[in-house]
Parts: sequence; C-alpha cells; structure tokens
Amino acid sequence: MKNAFTMIELIFVIVIIGILASVAIPKLTATRDDAFQSTLMANTRICVNDLIMGYKGLGNTLNIESVPACVKARENGASIVYTQDSVRVSNVGGNMDGDYVFKGTRVSL
Repeated sequence: MKNAFTMIELIFVIVIIGILASVAIPKLTATRDDAFQSTLMANTRICVNDLIMGYKGLGNTLNIESVPACVKARENGASIVYTQDSVRVSNVGGNMDGDYVFKGTRVSL
C-alpha cells in the first residue's frame, strides 16, 4: 500500500486554503490602510508641533521644507500651509484638520 494523498484530499486542502485567504486578505488591506492613516496623522502632528516650537523658540517662521515630518506628511497627501503665525492643515482626517494659530506662547485650534 502506498503512502500518498488522494485527489479528493488535495482538493479539500486547496479549498480550505482558498477560504482562509479570502478571509485574511481584506483584513490585511484594512490594517495597511489604518497604518498609513496613523502615520500620516503622526507626521502631521509632529510637523505642527515642530513649527510651533520653532516659532516659540526663534520668534519667527521656519522653512516648512526644512522640517522632515512636514515633508513626509506632504508627500503622503496632507495639505499644510504655513503663514507668519498660523498653520492650516487639511486632507489628514481625524481631528487634525483645521487652523492652528499661535502668537507668542498661546496655541489654539
């Protein structure tokens, strides 16, 4: 007697693997999208904080292209407009979208 799998056994294994893959792939895609959104929000938050700290420390505006978190956030789709004493953030989602106005040491959203 040979020790081998029958064709029916192989078909059942292939079907089970297909069912598991059909369940796992959408969850993997959703997890990847959530991670991208979290990274975008984190980079934007760091960018705004760096701009605020630069304004507080130096008393003037920084070049937005010199802040690595701002560059990454803008590359990933965030719209960050930096004026003399405020930052306008959009296309980020969550509670990050809005205007950040800072004068002296006071910051408000």
